[in-house]
Amino acid sequence: MVISIIGGYVLHTLYMFADELRRKEGIARRNVLFLQRWLMKANANPGFLTKELVKRGYRKVYIYGAGIFGNQLYDSLDKTQIEVVGFIDRSANEIGVGVPIYRLEDVDNANADAVVVTVIKNMESVVGTIRKKLDLDVVLLDDLI
Repeated sequence: MVISIIGGYVLHTLYMFADELRRKEGIARRNVLFLQRWLMKANANPGFLTKELVKRGYRKVYIYGAGIFGNQLYDSLDKTQIEVVGFIDRSANEIGVGVPIYRLEDVDNANADAVVVTVIKNMESVVGTIRKKLDLDVVLLDDLI
């Protein structure tokens, strides 16, 4: 009886681990496809992100998410007509980049025209939280690409 309980627990743990791996594999695949789409568009139309933001009337933006996509966006906008005022990230104390990093509750509306959201996971929740806190336009990086 004890062996069957332990065996059942091990089997359950293995199933949970396999589900987690499948979930992470799906996220990784989605991220790779997104980045591939971004790079293809950037090769075909250099500076397209700057052009699109300027067309929408934005000159100063916050970037929400200081991960891979946020840093790539920062690099794309660096030394262009678009000023990156800073990053907004929940892990503000743990990250170091070339511009200030704020927690959402510390952001000043007056400093920017918009927030560009670079996170893919939980995007709807993030956008809702930003809209509740800030009186700024919210732009999804996915919509720009």
